Amino acid sequence: MAMMHSTDPATPQLDEKKLLEVFNDPEKSNSIVVAFLKLNSNDYTPFLASATGEEDPPTMEDFCNKEVEAFGRDADHLQITALSSALKVSLDVVYLSRSHAPPESDSITEEADAGAKMSDNKDVSPEGDPNACDVVRFDIDQGQMFGLGPLLYRPGHFDLLVAREEPESPDINI
Repeated sequence: MAMMHSTDPATPQLDEKKLLEVFNDPEKSNSIVVAFLKLNSNDYTPFLASATGEEDPPTMEDFCNKEVEAFGRDADHLQITALSSALKVSLDVVYLSRSHAPPESDSITEEADAGAKMSDNKDVSPEGDPNACDVVRFDIDQGQMFGLGPLLYRPGHFDLLVAREEPESPDINI
């Protein structure tokens, strides 16, 4: 199993179990996101206008205060990009509705330079298919692909998808 270094001196190694705990603890994951965004503000500031939907983009400080640190605010594309980049973990994100999938544009290439690279092997189901979804891989330079499974994007947050084991069929005596 691959290990990562933790920034917490009390936790020398970060394994898959600890990584899940970090992802599921809003205080820890939001702190990581805020620190990473502020340290890399030159790379992420150009994306703040599209992240907030406002014409005049907020400062990185305002964005972090209102969108990341604020209680009850939900994560979006910019936050998951920063979190995966900070932890050096490549992720697959499943978008069920194409209206929420990140657009295919030059900004994706720019965002790739900011840390996360979207893979060219994006699975796209045929139009009109009720089971259609987009799977986007966030490849992080020197990042590891943990066996966590893909993340499902639901507007405002991400859920971890895990495969459910098939229950054993009971023996039926007739």
